[in-house]
Amino acid sequence: MAENKAAPRTGTDTSHLAARLTAALHFSRHSERVCAQTLRERFGLAYASQSNVSRWASGRVTPKGPATTAIVAYIREYGPPDPEVENGGDAADPIVQLERQLTGEPSLGARQRSFVDALISRIGHATEPFTAEDLRVASWLSEVLGFPKPLR
Repeated sequence: MAENKAAPRTGTDTSHLAARLTAALHFSRHSERVCAQTLRERFGLAYASQSNVSRWASGRVTPKGPATTAIVAYIREYGPPDPEVENGGDAADPIVQLERQLTGEPSLGARQRSFVDALISRIGHATEPFTAEDLRVASWLSEVLGFPKPLR
């Protein structure tokens, strides 16, 4: 539970994440308690509490490791669209930097991620055998995401 302890606020990344979390709370109309519950139940952050959310949103505590990952996922799910991310990513955002470093590609914007997630969900819930339309969607999605073409 070391992540739970207070750490001094440092750098712009912390204040940027705190500002984005605060914006997500306002945009979603979630209380800190509801945010903590969502972080626990939806994003698997067992030690999320109202007091931790308050500390993270104010920037008094810097989230570490799994907390940062869960908070970023919460922000992306419940926060307002970030125009910089919508237009290919904010170079100062450590998550966007990591995505670019790992993939060699620009980050997907929120609308692009939603579209890709909807297509993946459609394919994931399709019954076998796939319809011709399901196969076209899967093939197109694989191509867009840069996956190798399946063998026929």
